[in-house]
Amino acid sequence: MAVLLLNVSAFAQSAANPAQPIQLHPQNSHYFLFQGKVVALITSGEHYGAVINADVDYHRYLATLAAEGMNYTRLFAGSYLEVPAKSFGILRNDLAPAPGRFLAPWARSTAPGYAGGGNKFDLEQWNPEYFSRLRDFLGEAERRGIVVEIGLFSSQYGREQWNLSPFNRDNNVNATEGIDWKKVNTPENGNILAHQERYVRKIVREANTFANALF
Repeated sequence: MAVLLLNVSAFAQSAANPAQPIQLHPQNSHYFLFQGKVVALITSGEHYGAVINADVDYHRYLATLAAEGMNYTRLFAGSYLEVPAKSFGILRNDLAPAPGRFLAPWARSTAPGYAGGGNKFDLEQWNPEYFSRLRDFLGEAERRGIVVEIGLFSSQYGREQWNLSPFNRDNNVNATEGIDWKKVNTPENGNILAHQERYVRKIVREANTFANALF
C-alpha cells in the first residue's frame, strides 16, 4: 500500500486554522511533525466507512482511539464501498452501509434505482450532508490529536463492489460509460475520469483547511 503525504502548505490556509499541516520530520522520515511535536502514527482497527456510513458513531470511535493513546485513522472518501454481510466475510462492516444509509459526496437525483437503495446519484451535484459530516469528522479528530488518512480511491476488488459504485452507469444519471470494472481506476475509463478528477479536487479542497489530513 502506498500513501501519498500531501503537504498542503502550498495551498491557502484558512484564517481560522493557521496550524501547520502534518509533515515528515526533516531529519528522520520515520516520524512526523504534527501540532508542534515529533510523532509516530499509531492505530488499530480502521473505521474506513466512518463518514460514508450514516450509522457509524464516529464521535465514539474517535474518543476511543484517543483514550487508547492512538493518533491515526484511515477514511475512505466515497468512491468505493462494500456489500453488507458479503464482502470479505465481514459481518459488521462499516464500509458496507445498510440500504439507504450510504452518504456519498454526490447528491441523489430524483431518479430511483441505485443498487444500494434509494435514488441514483447526480455526479454533477455535491451532497452538503456528506461534506458537513466530513468536516466534523476531521475537526474532531484534529482536536483529539488524530491524523486522518483520506483514501480517495480503492481497487474495486470484484463485480459486486463495482455494482454499488456511484461511477457505475446503472447508479447515476450522468451516462457514465459502461466500462469493464477492472478499468475504472485507469485512464481507459471513458468519461468517468472527468468525474474522478472533479471529485478529487473537491475532497482535497474541503480537507485542506485541516492540519491533520493526508491523502
